[in-house]
Amino acid sequence: MAHVARPKVRSRKDGAAVPLDETDKQLLNLMQGSFPLDPRPFAAIAGLAGLAEEEVLGRVAYLLDKRYHLLALDEDREEREVEQAIAERVGAVGAS
Repeated sequence: MAHVARPKVRSRKDGAAVPLDETDKQLLNLMQGSFPLDPRPFAAIAGLAGLAEEEVLGRVAYLLDKRYHLLALDEDREEREVEQAIAERVGAVGAS
């Protein structure tokens, strides 16, 4: 039986992760596949992608910044949810 690839489905309570255009996807594939051991690795990636090094650096910085903020928001929300669950339990125990 042949293996059928299924699209990766990500579900986020508050919306999708950072949207990627085709250039972002290409850059991520190039960086994840075999990151160049080069004094200027982003220049090498830029050359493979047919882009300026500055554009690659800008796109990577943007994605890292947005991903960091998304992770921080997720962690803050999770922390609040845990605190709320503890408060509800304490209140339920105190009421009995």
